[in-house]
Amino acid sequence: MMIKYQILILLSTMMNITEQQPKLIYVGDPMCSWCYGIAEELAQLTAHYDRSLDVEIIMGGLRAGGGEEWNTQFKDFLKHHWEDVGMRSGQPFKFDLLNWKSFDYDTEPACRSVVTVQAIDPDKALSFFKEVQIGFYLENRDPKQVEFYKDVCAKVNIDFELFKSKFDSIAIKNATQKHFQKSQQIGVRSFPTILIEHKGKTHLVASGYSTFEKMKEKIDSVIN
Repeated sequence: MMIKYQILILLSTMMNITEQQPKLIYVGDPMCSWCYGIAEELAQLTAHYDRSLDVEIIMGGLRAGGGEEWNTQFKDFLKHHWEDVGMRSGQPFKFDLLNWKSFDYDTEPACRSVVTVQAIDPDKALSFFKEVQIGFYLENRDPKQVEFYKDVCAKVNIDFELFKSKFDSIAIKNATQKHFQKSQQIGVRSFPTILIEHKGKTHLVASGYSTFEKMKEKIDSVIN
Protein backbone atom coordinates (compact mmCIF):
# COMPACT_ATOMS: atom_id res chain seq x y z
CA MET A 1 0.00 0.00 0.00
CA MET A 2 2.84 2.38 0.86
CA ILE A 3 4.46 1.88 -2.57
CA LYS A 4 1.12 2.50 -4.33
CA TYR A 5 0.62 5.64 -2.25
CA GLN A 6 4.11 6.93 -3.16
CA ILE A 7 3.45 6.22 -6.85
CA LEU A 8 0.18 8.16 -6.66
CA ILE A 9 1.99 11.12 -5.07
CA LEU A 10 4.67 11.00 -7.78
CA LEU A 11 2.07 10.86 -10.56
CA SER A 12 0.13 13.70 -8.98
CA THR A 13 3.29 15.83 -8.77
CA MET A 14 4.13 15.08 -12.41
CA MET A 15 0.61 16.01 -13.50
CA ASN A 16 0.79 19.29 -11.58
CA ILE A 17 4.11 20.18 -13.27
CA THR A 18 2.62 19.36 -16.66
CA GLU A 19 -0.55 21.36 -16.05
CA GLN A 20 1.16 24.41 -14.58
CA GLN A 21 1.12 27.47 -16.80
CA PRO A 22 4.56 28.45 -18.14
CA LYS A 23 6.21 31.22 -16.13
CA LEU A 24 8.28 34.11 -17.39
CA ILE A 25 10.95 35.12 -14.87
CA TYR A 26 12.38 38.62 -15.19
CA VAL A 27 15.49 39.43 -13.15
CA GLY A 28 16.42 43.10 -13.26
CA ASP A 29 16.89 46.40 -11.50
CA PRO A 30 14.97 49.64 -12.21
CA MET A 31 18.26 51.59 -12.25
CA CYS A 32 19.96 49.19 -14.68
CA SER A 33 20.26 50.97 -18.03
CA TRP A 34 19.90 47.83 -20.15
CA CYS A 35 16.75 46.97 -18.16
CA TYR A 36 15.46 50.37 -19.22
CA GLY A 37 16.61 49.64 -22.76
CA ILE A 38 14.61 46.41 -22.94
CA ALA A 39 11.50 47.86 -21.25
CA GLU A 40 9.44 48.36 -24.42
CA GLU A 41 10.43 44.98 -25.82
CA LEU A 42 9.47 43.33 -22.54
CA ALA A 43 6.14 45.19 -22.44
CA GLN A 44 5.40 43.94 -25.95
CA LEU A 45 6.36 40.42 -24.90
CA THR A 46 4.12 40.31 -21.81
CA ALA A 47 1.24 41.87 -23.78
CA HIS A 48 1.64 39.26 -26.51
CA TYR A 49 1.38 36.33 -24.10
CA ASP A 50 -1.03 38.14 -21.79
CA ARG A 51 -2.72 35.43 -19.73
CA SER A 52 -0.86 32.47 -21.23
CA LEU A 53 2.25 33.09 -19.07
CA ASP A 54 2.65 33.79 -15.39
CA VAL A 55 5.21 36.49 -14.66
CA GLU A 56 7.65 36.58 -11.74
CA ILE A 57 9.83 39.64 -11.17
CA ILE A 58 13.04 39.23 -9.17
CA MET A 59 15.08 42.25 -8.10
CA GLY A 60 18.76 41.76 -8.89
CA GLY A 61 20.34 44.61 -6.93
CA LEU A 62 22.71 46.02 -9.56
CA ARG A 63 24.39 48.50 -7.19
CA ALA A 64 22.60 47.72 -3.95
CA GLY A 65 24.21 49.78 -1.20
CA GLY A 66 25.79 52.22 -3.66
CA GLY A 67 28.98 53.92 -2.46
CA GLU A 68 30.54 54.43 -5.89
CA GLU A 69 32.52 57.67 -5.94
CA TRP A 70 30.63 60.28 -7.98
CA ASN A 71 33.61 61.47 -9.99
CA THR A 72 34.33 62.34 -13.62
CA GLN A 73 35.42 58.80 -14.45
CA PHE A 74 32.20 57.22 -13.16
CA LYS A 75 30.01 59.87 -14.82
CA ASP A 76 31.82 59.44 -18.14
CA PHE A 77 31.29 55.69 -17.87
CA LEU A 78 27.56 56.20 -17.29
CA LYS A 79 27.23 58.70 -20.14
CA HIS A 80 28.90 56.37 -22.62
CA HIS A 81 26.83 53.42 -21.38
CA TRP A 82 23.53 55.32 -21.56
CA GLU A 83 24.32 56.59 -25.04
CA ASP A 84 25.03 53.02 -26.14
CA VAL A 85 21.74 51.77 -24.67
CA GLY A 86 19.81 54.64 -26.25
CA MET A 87 21.36 54.06 -29.66
CA ARG A 88 20.62 50.34 -29.67
CA SER A 89 17.18 50.37 -28.06
CA GLY A 90 15.79 53.74 -29.09
CA GLN A 91 14.97 54.59 -25.49
CA PRO A 92 15.31 58.32 -24.64
CA PHE A 93 17.66 59.45 -21.86
CA LYS A 94 18.09 62.71 -20.00
CA PHE A 95 21.68 63.45 -18.92
CA ASP A 96 21.18 66.30 -16.43
CA LEU A 97 21.82 63.90 -13.56
CA LEU A 98 25.45 63.66 -14.66
CA ASN A 99 25.88 67.36 -13.84
CA TRP A 100 24.83 66.89 -10.22
CA LYS A 101 27.62 67.61 -7.74
CA SER A 102 26.88 64.46 -5.82
CA PHE A 103 24.76 61.35 -6.22
CA ASP A 104 24.86 57.95 -4.54
CA TYR A 105 24.00 55.37 -7.20
CA ASP A 106 22.36 53.06 -4.69
CA THR A 107 19.79 50.86 -6.43
CA GLU A 108 18.44 49.13 -3.31
CA PRO A 109 15.59 51.65 -2.70
CA ALA A 110 14.39 51.40 -6.31
CA CYS A 111 14.39 47.61 -6.06
CA ARG A 112 12.64 47.84 -2.70
CA SER A 113 9.93 50.01 -4.22
CA VAL A 114 9.01 47.21 -6.65
CA VAL A 115 9.02 44.65 -3.82
CA THR A 116 6.69 47.01 -1.92
CA VAL A 117 4.24 47.05 -4.81
CA GLN A 118 4.45 43.28 -5.13
CA ALA A 119 3.23 43.13 -1.52
CA ILE A 120 0.35 45.52 -2.28
CA ASP A 121 -0.77 44.48 -5.78
CA PRO A 122 1.52 42.05 -7.65
CA ASP A 123 -0.29 42.59 -10.95
CA LYS A 124 0.91 46.20 -11.01
CA ALA A 125 4.56 45.48 -10.24
CA LEU A 126 5.81 45.41 -13.84
CA SER A 127 4.01 48.65 -14.76
CA PHE A 128 5.37 50.25 -11.61
CA PHE A 129 8.89 49.01 -12.45
CA LYS A 130 8.64 50.70 -15.85
CA GLU A 131 7.43 54.01 -14.36
CA VAL A 132 10.34 54.02 -11.92
CA GLN A 133 12.68 53.65 -14.90
CA ILE A 134 11.06 56.65 -16.59
CA GLY A 135 11.31 58.71 -13.41
CA PHE A 136 15.02 58.01 -13.16
CA TYR A 137 16.29 57.87 -16.74
CA LEU A 138 13.95 60.30 -18.47
CA GLU A 139 13.15 62.70 -15.63
CA ASN A 140 16.39 62.34 -13.63
CA ARG A 141 14.68 62.17 -10.24
CA ASP A 142 16.24 60.36 -7.27
CA PRO A 143 14.61 56.98 -6.47
CA LYS A 144 16.21 56.96 -3.02
CA GLN A 145 13.71 59.63 -1.92
CA VAL A 146 10.30 58.27 -0.96
CA GLU A 147 8.55 61.30 -2.53
CA PHE A 148 9.91 60.11 -5.89
CA TYR A 149 7.22 57.43 -5.81
CA LYS A 150 4.22 59.68 -5.26
CA ASP A 151 3.74 60.31 -8.99
CA VAL A 152 4.70 56.75 -9.84
CA CYS A 153 2.03 55.37 -7.51
CA ALA A 154 -0.55 57.73 -9.00
CA LYS A 155 0.25 56.51 -12.52
CA VAL A 156 -0.42 52.86 -11.64
CA ASN A 157 -3.22 53.56 -9.14
CA ILE A 158 -1.42 52.54 -5.95
CA ASP A 159 -2.27 54.33 -2.70
CA PHE A 160 0.86 56.34 -1.93
CA GLU A 161 0.26 56.48 1.84
CA LEU A 162 -0.03 52.70 1.93
CA PHE A 163 3.10 52.41 -0.22
CA LYS A 164 5.01 54.78 2.05
CA SER A 165 4.00 52.88 5.18
CA LYS A 166 5.45 49.66 3.78
CA PHE A 167 8.45 51.02 1.86
CA ASP A 168 10.69 51.57 4.92
CA SER A 169 9.43 48.56 6.87
CA ILE A 170 11.82 45.86 8.08
CA ALA A 171 9.65 43.23 6.40
CA ILE A 172 10.00 44.82 2.94
CA LYS A 173 13.72 45.46 3.42
CA ASN A 174 14.20 41.80 4.32
CA ALA A 175 12.07 40.69 1.38
CA THR A 176 14.23 42.81 -0.93
CA GLN A 177 17.38 41.13 0.35
CA LYS A 178 15.76 37.76 -0.34
CA HIS A 179 15.23 38.89 -3.94
CA PHE A 180 18.95 39.67 -4.25
CA GLN A 181 19.82 36.29 -2.76
CA LYS A 182 17.46 34.46 -5.11
CA SER A 183 19.00 36.24 -8.10
CA GLN A 184 22.41 34.96 -7.03
CA GLN A 185 21.13 31.47 -6.25
CA ILE A 186 19.71 30.97 -9.74
CA GLY A 187 23.03 32.07 -11.20
CA VAL A 188 22.11 35.41 -12.77
CA ARG A 189 25.25 37.33 -13.70
CA SER A 190 23.86 40.19 -15.80
CA PHE A 191 20.72 42.29 -15.99
CA PRO A 192 18.25 41.99 -17.49
CA THR A 193 17.98 38.21 -17.48
CA ILE A 194 14.78 36.66 -18.75
CA LEU A 195 13.95 33.01 -18.22
CA ILE A 196 11.04 30.75 -19.06
CA GLU A 197 10.03 27.99 -16.66
CA HIS A 198 8.03 25.18 -18.22
CA LYS A 199 7.30 21.60 -17.14
CA GLY A 200 9.81 21.72 -14.32
CA LYS A 201 12.67 23.07 -16.44
CA THR A 202 14.08 26.58 -16.74
CA HIS A 203 15.32 27.94 -20.05
CA LEU A 204 17.26 31.12 -20.81
CA VAL A 205 15.36 33.58 -23.00
CA ALA A 206 17.71 36.57 -22.83
CA SER A 207 20.80 37.69 -20.94
CA GLY A 208 21.18 41.39 -21.57
CA TYR A 209 19.29 43.31 -24.23
CA SER A 210 17.12 41.45 -26.72
CA THR A 211 14.20 42.17 -29.01
CA PHE A 212 10.60 41.09 -28.76
CA GLU A 213 10.93 38.86 -31.83
CA LYS A 214 14.03 37.04 -30.55
CA MET A 215 12.51 36.47 -27.11
CA LYS A 216 9.21 35.32 -28.60
CA GLU A 217 11.03 32.86 -30.85
CA LYS A 218 12.83 31.37 -27.85
CA ILE A 219 9.69 31.15 -25.71
CA ASP A 220 7.67 29.55 -28.50
CA SER A 221 10.37 26.93 -29.00
CA VAL A 222 10.00 25.96 -25.34
CA ILE A 223 6.25 26.06 -24.77
CA ASN A 224 4.93 24.85 -28.16
